[in-house]
Amino acid sequence: MVASQILETRMSQLNRRQLALGYLALLVTALLPLAVIRHLPLHDYPNHLARMHILVEAGSNPVLNRYYEIDWQILPNLLMDISVPLLAHLVPVEDATRLFVALVMILMTSGTVALFAALHGRLSWWPLLAFLFLYSRVMLFGHLNYLAGVGLFLWAFAAWIFWRDRTAIFRVPVFALVATVLFFSHLYALGLYGICVAGFELAHFRARYAGLRDLLREGAVVAAQFVIPIYLLVAESPTAGSATVFLYDPLDQFLRNKVRAVYQLTANYYSTFDRATFVLLAGGFAAAVALGWVAIDRRMWLPLVLLVIAFLIMPNQLFASNLADFRLPVALVLVLIASSAPVRLPFARLVMAALAALLVLRMGLITERWSDFDAVYDRYLEAIQQVPEGSRLITAVAEPSPELPQLEPTLMYVNALAVLERSAFEPAVFADRGKQPIAVTEACREAYEELWRVWSSPAAALTDLAPSLKRTGGNGSDDMLFAYDYLLLLYPEGDANPAPEVLEQIETTPLFHLYRVVEHASRRTGQKSAFDSC
Repeated sequence: MVASQILETRMSQLNRRQLALGYLALLVTALLPLAVIRHLPLHDYPNHLARMHILVEAGSNPVLNRYYEIDWQILPNLLMDISVPLLAHLVPVEDATRLFVALVMILMTSGTVALFAALHGRLSWWPLLAFLFLYSRVMLFGHLNYLAGVGLFLWAFAAWIFWRDRTAIFRVPVFALVATVLFFSHLYALGLYGICVAGFELAHFRARYAGLRDLLREGAVVAAQFVIPIYLLVAESPTAGSATVFLYDPLDQFLRNKVRAVYQLTANYYSTFDRATFVLLAGGFAAAVALGWVAIDRRMWLPLVLLVIAFLIMPNQLFASNLADFRLPVALVLVLIASSAPVRLPFARLVMAALAALLVLRMGLITERWSDFDAVYDRYLEAIQQVPEGSRLITAVAEPSPELPQLEPTLMYVNALAVLERSAFEPAVFADRGKQPIAVTEACREAYEELWRVWSSPAAALTDLAPSLKRTGGNGSDDMLFAYDYLLLLYPEGDANPAPEVLEQIETTPLFHLYRVVEHASRRTGQKSAFDSC
């Protein structure tokens, strides 16, 4: 008997060691693109990097402080803005931001493992499937605070399940703190946590046929943890002012976007391969459940159904944030992985090997694609070294020509790197007061807000570069270009200078042109422009 128990303990330790080594091997594989690529081509990443630089340099860079200021408020999306400046005390801000991306992946995968262990009471290779969904389009778009919040939500939900039998005196303060941390991480993470905890508790009580009194008592414990975050959102955060700002697309577009949002779980850069991967994973999982090879924890059916309903009814824009519904499937698939477990999966070792090979192949393709994109960033960074420190840079975007290589993600925010490299003013940087912890200074605020209003249409950008380069359209501002020192033109048509009388060509590449803005004779009319103070 004793010998049997000793053998069982040793086997358990061996299995845990194997799983730990397997997790580390998959993590190293997943982090490979971050380690070997110089510039992470995530869509919003240059903007995030610029914001981190401003936060770190606050108070010590007088040139940068002319344009930007720190504006800490109670915002439900601050995890990156708090973490990266702390890491920047140890490493340069670029490395600190890259480490945060790695932390996002660690939180997402380890959170899936933790939730699986809390639900099933054991460890398994199964939740390691989460690695296959790290590089979704949500990651490639650079929604880093959201994805980090998803990882924290998985850990928080796992903790709730693990400690759900503890006393209310223990759970209320502990999980009130947890919910508050989720709030400051990302509002979406708090919402996901609330949906899953509510669904789990309702399913749990239904299974145990608990009485109304027990239901009300437990419901009070569940609700109590959300009092502080709800108060912060409603009474203290400027985010509450955007609660009524949401947008539904027309029905046909709305339905197409839902399909795309699901497909984006495996969508990277090679459409045929990405579609095949999606069909393989989704079809394989559905078949395994139908055949009884994989089972879903019965307590998780209701939370999963509630998440699906939330996804189906969620608008494209919520709280003035775009792609709200597009983000949810990433969290949904990780919860689904953690909620399910193999029962009698045939050829389990072969399946594990095939999925590991799929991950290695996907990481290789992503690394290759990112390596190609590195050269574009290098050329841009080399070009802006010609821009004097503290210059003001404006960006116009033309429609990409069909003859240009279809590089994804786009160059839309590459201009933000001028803030990092040259302490420049770039009004496309995310610095909306009440949305980020940085803001444009009072002197430049009107220029910043006006630019977003009249230069936000990519198709109109080149049209706006009329020979006189005067603003028209009844908005009351003209000669806006001349408030800036340099113009970055993305996706130009050919090498020609669109307005040689006022633009001096500095750099010409197939994907971007860089111009110095020359003072124009029509610039000074005796009337002070709203852009002169910046």
